[in-house]
Amino acid sequence: MIAAENLRFDLQPYETVTSYVSRLAQYCGASSPSDLCLDFGFRWQDVVRGDDFLLQRLADIAGLDFEQLSKWSVRTTEPKRFQVAGEEAVRSSFVRSRIRVCPQCILDDFKWYGRYAPYRRIHWQFWATRSCALHHAPLISLRPEKYTIYNYDFLGQVKKHRGDIERAAASNCNLSPSILERYLVDRLHKRCTAPFLDSLPLYIATRLCEVLGLVLVYGPEKPISDASEADLSVAGEAGFLALRGHESDLYAALDGLVSDISRRTVRHQSDFGAFFEWLRNASLGPEFEKLKDKVRDYIFRTYPFQEGDIVMGMACSNPAVFSINGACRQLNMERQRMNRYLLETGAATIDKDENQVWLDAKIARTELDALKAEIDGRLTVQEAATHLGVSVDLLLELQEAGFIAPTLDALDHRPKFRRPELENFLDKLVPERCSVPAKSEDISPIAEAAIRVRCPTVDILTLIMASELPTVRLSANVMRLGDIGVSVTHLKRALPPLRMPALSKGDTSRRLRMTYQTINVLADDGLLEVRRLRNPKSRQFLDAVTLESVERFETRFITLGHLARVNRRASGPFKMHLEKQGVCPEVGDGSVSCYYDRKTVSWRLRKLGLKVPAGNGRKVSDEKGWIKCEWRGKYDN
Repeated sequence: MIAAENLRFDLQPYETVTSYVSRLAQYCGASSPSDLCLDFGFRWQDVVRGDDFLLQRLADIAGLDFEQLSKWSVRTTEPKRFQVAGEEAVRSSFVRSRIRVCPQCILDDFKWYGRYAPYRRIHWQFWATRSCALHHAPLISLRPEKYTIYNYDFLGQVKKHRGDIERAAASNCNLSPSILERYLVDRLHKRCTAPFLDSLPLYIATRLCEVLGLVLVYGPEKPISDASEADLSVAGEAGFLALRGHESDLYAALDGLVSDISRRTVRHQSDFGAFFEWLRNASLGPEFEKLKDKVRDYIFRTYPFQEGDIVMGMACSNPAVFSINGACRQLNMERQRMNRYLLETGAATIDKDENQVWLDAKIARTELDALKAEIDGRLTVQEAATHLGVSVDLLLELQEAGFIAPTLDALDHRPKFRRPELENFLDKLVPERCSVPAKSEDISPIAEAAIRVRCPTVDILTLIMASELPTVRLSANVMRLGDIGVSVTHLKRALPPLRMPALSKGDTSRRLRMTYQTINVLADDGLLEVRRLRNPKSRQFLDAVTLESVERFETRFITLGHLARVNRRASGPFKMHLEKQGVCPEVGDGSVSCYYDRKTVSWRLRKLGLKVPAGNGRKVSDEKGWIKCEWRGKYDN
């Protein structure tokens, strides 16, 4: 082997480092670049990754200038990401472990410069380069090796597949280089020629030209997977010509793809075809996300989306244009009424064949706002509720109570509330002369006061309209139902008292002298009747036991608590004493309070000399007769 320190070997224009080491290994007689690198004291894999320290050592060994050697080196910056001449590249845009060549260039290298001459040009490694600028021939890919590391031995692979290269050269296939390919070389030389594309990473700029150009040339129906190398070359040139100016050129190109039917429906996926699929599915880093944001914003301001519709992972928060149906939804207006307005203003025409009204141009938000202002004088149910500051349910309650009444809108044949009538209703609730009071815990808005005293809001309004409850203004400016305040103390006095023909479960438990759990069990068994009623004091809904069912239970059963109290005995020992005498409760599992069937045990208890509570819960009886006894009083002997 020739001594390394005496070795001089020329580096060719645009040649990569791996190509140079591969040729150097052949020149020195090494079996592979890996063996040559080991002889030099470093690893071939580190040269492939573009380690600057090793490149400096290689330049010293080969007697080359470091800047010249590293100019076209490929550096691995992250997994699947590389850097070439200061430009970022990714695996989807850059051929890293495969070999692409111009067959005519390789044969010319052999012919004119010898067996060690063929070398790899850097621009061959970009997928966007699809033809040779010198021979106008398509690039070919050599068959890959089983182990990836062997694919970096450029000259060794070229010699191995020389037969394939010669056959490709003899085919006389022609593919002229595109403007996009010349732009790629200009970018590698730091020559800026296209402002918008120059602002993007090279791998995004070239792919953007190809996928957008494919749609511009072949239409949105053709998927990119069906495009040949010649198709992509033509598409790349068309895309570059459309985007070589500023960012506005991108929007102009998209404008040309928007179909007329977009005035009626959202069809951006169908209009943009492969371009949209690329944006939606590719993941190429932050700069790519910025491009997606620009296209997404364009789509949102071009197509009639509804609020909340999602495009490429983002929801539309503020639609910019509307179809007829979208405008109807936005204004809560019937299609027939909207059609009449659009035809009157000349914004739409009638298709007599299809008997449909079609927009001449999409409805912009400013036009929609003007239309909304025009129809604000007539309010739908939802709009009237908003105007009064109440819910739709409360609005309907006010209508049922006769406070407000809708009229039939002759234009679109639906009930509408008139704004003056609603404002007149508010004026009756609170006179203009009432001032805004100081903040007080006793003064609450009507809706809040209804919650605090637990009564329907309509009941409060009835008291106000009857002049039984004074009101105050809570706002000096806008007047709505929610801005009317009342005194909670006065409201409690004005409301009629509630009557509840029932007992709470706690009161029932104390009356029957049974546990709260037993009351629930008796209710589940149907022995007590539970209803959802209002508490007369708090006006809060609660589960109450009806008096009728309590009295019915007392007539049928005797509780151990009553029996022990009237006989002045402790419940536990008294229960055991009764069981020894053969008097057993209805439920004996110990989980609930005991109670006895009155018909079954009354005569036994009298026979034992015990007093028996009467069925109405207010008298007790013994063997001598009836003696009056209130449950909460003392037993009168």
